[in-house]
Amino acid sequence: MYVHWRLNQHRFGFPGAGITNGITVYNWWEELNSVGEFRLPKNTSEYCRLLDSRGPELIVFFRDSPLARCRLRQYDFYDVSAETDSVSDIRYYFIRKRG
Repeated sequence: MYVHWRLNQHRFGFPGAGITNGITVYNWWEELNSVGEFRLPKNTSEYCRLLDSRGPELIVFFRDSPLARCRLRQYDFYDVSAETDSVSDIRYYFIRKRG
C-alpha cells in the first residue's frame, strides 16, 4: 500500500499484496466460486490476463514474483527494467506497457 500512497495511484481494482500472494503463490483461491460482486482472479494465469486487459501502464514486481514471470513472457507488449534497492538489496522489475 505504501507504493500506491507514495505514487498517488490507486490499485486499479486489483487486490492487495496478501490476497495476491494467496492467488499466485499459494493457490488458495483456485477452488473458490465467485466471491460476491468481486471479480478476483483465481490463479496466476487469470491474474496475468487481467493485468493485460485492465492493468495500469506501470507495474512494479519483486523479481521472484509469479506475476513478474508471466509479464516477462509477454516481452512484445512491455518494456522492462530491473532495479535493485541500494539500501534493502530488494530486486524489482519495473514493467511498462508499450503504447
